Amino acid sequence: MAITITVRKAMLSDALSIGKIYTDSWKITYRGIVSNSFLDELNPATSAKKFEGAIIGNSKNRFVYVAEIGKEIVGFVVGGPQKDNPNPEVGQLHDIYLVSEHQGHGVGRELLTACAGELSKQGFKKMILYVLDENPYQRFYEAAGGVLEPYQGSIEIGRQNFKLLKYAWGLNNA
Repeated sequence: MAITITVRKAMLSDALSIGKIYTDSWKITYRGIVSNSFLDELNPATSAKKFEGAIIGNSKNRFVYVAEIGKEIVGFVVGGPQKDNPNPEVGQLHDIYLVSEHQGHGVGRELLTACAGELSKQGFKKMILYVLDENPYQRFYEAAGGVLEPYQGSIEIGRQNFKLLKYAWGLNNA
């Protein structure tokens, strides 16, 4: 039996579900990579606040889509202009997270496609995504057509520095 995945724009009432997915994903994905103290301090309510501005549309033209199976939100994606060094031709996939039980069922690809489509509608010709070098989902990005580009960036998380990788996708603006 095929799973029906519905992708739609997020509503403010989705913020807590998004915050929970974000928090749970970080705790599962980055345990053993990022400090336990940093991960233990994450909580859904605080994480939800992080996304509210993008959901209601006052966060630098960012957008949020959620994926649902039935009535359950099982993933989300955030996209928009680049955070640093904005380029009018390059949009950014800022965040993409799924409920772990729904990975491998096409949810991530649906969200990535929705983000690329929205960025293309906004006139961007390329989509980029920065991930930690230790991110265990790099194969997903590559299987979805992401190409590693040279990049010398890093990010500090919980008083630790992490090397970032940069993936890029060409967008069809036809």
